[in-house]
Amino acid sequence: MSKTDQSKSFVSHNPLEPDGKNSNKQMTINYLKKGLEHYREFRGNVFFIICDLAQTLDELGSQQEAEKYWALTAERSDKPQCLNKAGEAYMMRKEFKKALVIFEKVLEIDPDHVVAKGNINTCLKEIKNPCEFLNKRGMAYLERSDYEKAMKNFRRTLAIDPENNFAKNNIEICERYMNPFAEQ
Repeated sequence: MSKTDQSKSFVSHNPLEPDGKNSNKQMTINYLKKGLEHYREFRGNVFFIICDLAQTLDELGSQQEAEKYWALTAERSDKPQCLNKAGEAYMMRKEFKKALVIFEKVLEIDPDHVVAKGNINTCLKEIKNPCEFLNKRGMAYLERSDYEKAMKNFRRTLAIDPENNFAKNNIEICERYMNPFAEQ
């Protein structure tokens, strides 16, 4: 069977009844997984269909199954739209720390992504003690010598709490590492 014949037979096996109602949840999941296989074969980049699959699984109540696809998207995708969808899925689950990490990845790819910026602000409002969270993340980046990401976290802390001495001190440390020959 040729690829064209395979895709035609795939399309003809729609699990939706003529009236549009889902006839069988498992059948729908299998249909979407089969679509994913075909999309990989014909398109190459699968993250748009993975997002659709994860979103459909969430809507059908299969959150555990959807989680696998959201995690895959968050880990491997370089598409801001897909990453943003994954982050929003974690927000819906009230997993704001995971969502925040994903939205930051979106901004690394597209610094002007307005929706991701708004989602970051929403996550920070929902996280208990965001300054502590941001400072801990900043320290983790500092320990890995990723001074730019460390600075971002410490600066976000100062945006929330301008008097946070921990963040102020660590910004100075980052600046010294980033510019070791600058006048002290």
